[in-house]
Formats: sequence, C-alpha cells, structure tokens
Amino acid sequence: MPPGMKMTAAYGRIANGGAESVEITSFESEDFANVSLHVTTIENGVSKMKSAPKITLAPGASAVLEPGGLHLMLMQPTRKVRPGDSIGVTLVTAGGERFAFKLPVEAR
Repeated sequence: MPPGMKMTAAYGRIANGGAESVEITSFESEDFANVSLHVTTIENGVSKMKSAPKITLAPGASAVLEPGGLHLMLMQPTRKVRPGDSIGVTLVTAGGERFAFKLPVEAR
C-alpha cells in the first residue's frame, strides 16, 4: 500500500466444495481493523461502491471477487503491508463456521 493509504481491496475466488449451501456473512483479519464485502455497480453511468451484506453459495458454486464487481475492502491496516507479504483473512458463515486463508499481496 502506498504511504498514507488506509485502505485497499482484495480479489480472488471463493468456492463451496460442500454438500450444503453456505451463507458468508462477514470477513475478519488480524492485519486490518475492518474487512467488508463490497460490490461496484454502475448507476446512471456512474460507478458506485456499496456494502454487500452477504454471499450465498450453493453446493459446488463459487463467487469471483474482482475489480468492478464483488470485492473485499481492507481498511485500517494494523501493520505495514508490502508486495510479497501475505495477509490472513477469515470468512464467517451464518452458522458461525470460520474458515481462515492467506492472500498474497501484489502491487497493481
């Protein structure tokens, strides 16, 4: 992240390899004080970003987090984050299950 920058975005793919639908309700990270799911939409020709409350994945389904669509907003870093590092993220389901994973940090 550039000096003074207090937020960045995360992209990737989340897949449900289980036999039941999964409702993802929140995300957490020790590396950022606030992690939230957002979606970018175009309204009247203007790009707008707003909070997305959840992702529901049917068995075998996946969601792609990408620029211009669904993505994670990572706000208020708790440490200096540099390209080549990885950050830990935990997704939380409506049932209280927690799944931790690492994301590589890239300069874009």
